[in-house]
Amino acid sequence: MGRKNDLTNATLAAVRERSPEIAERLVSYYDHCCGCSTNCHVQTVYQFGDRKFAACHGKMLMNMNLQTFADFRFMIEA
Repeated sequence: MGRKNDLTNATLAAVRERSPEIAERLVSYYDHCCGCSTNCHVQTVYQFGDRKFAACHGKMLMNMNLQTFADFRFMIEA
């Protein structure tokens, strides 16, 4: 079962065009899948440039850094 209307790949591409540094940081905020289950049904695969990565539930993890909030705001505006 996939997510409906998941615009993450398009959003990351748009952010990458405007600011490759912010796009790289945004990718690092994803909860990267560690393969904790062989029958995982919640893994979401994204493409960023020429590489693919999987994220558990497609979720992103925030920290208390002001730069992180600015990056998320940049992504939402994109």
